[in-house]
Amino acid sequence: MATILDTPDAPRPERGDDDQKRTFGITELAVGNATSVFLLTLMIFLFGLGAYSSIPKEQFPEVSLPTVFVNTPYPGNSAEDIENLVTRPIERELQSVTGIKNITSSSVQDFSVVIAEFNSGEDIDEAVDRVKDAVDKAKSELPNDLPSDPLVQDVNFAEIPVVTVNVAGDFPNDVLLDYAEEFEE
Repeated sequence: MATILDTPDAPRPERGDDDQKRTFGITELAVGNATSVFLLTLMIFLFGLGAYSSIPKEQFPEVSLPTVFVNTPYPGNSAEDIENLVTRPIERELQSVTGIKNITSSSVQDFSVVIAEFNSGEDIDEAVDRVKDAVDKAKSELPNDLPSDPLVQDVNFAEIPVVTVNVAGDFPNDVLLDYAEEFEE
């Protein structure tokens, strides 16, 4: 048994006026004005190229991480002693510093590292000052026989050398030093 739609000469069902022609205005505009659309696309591309080439770029941009490190050496002590005597008092004082997002620490034999991560909008110099103040408050709880005070520092990629060159050869040290100074310039 064949259906009506299977025969090629069968009449098609009537469609309403709403279904006769569906159009999309932007597509019709683009097809009807192909030259204008091409020129507009070319202008956007050329202006984009010009803007890209005029954007200032640095080969080594200054990047500062909103992170402050507190390093404390305490030789001759186990990791557990370092944690109880050095790391925990510093962490307690850092809890009161405003702007800190996260505090992590690591205690190993002879050394303690406390890392204070600040929110991204913080001024890193002010953050270092606030951490130094907190560490100064914690000094009263730290052991009296620390070889040095805790070192508070931030990470500054501008201070890290880009290239390190070693000069060696069968020359006296004075000659090698002259070559090294010449290379440095």
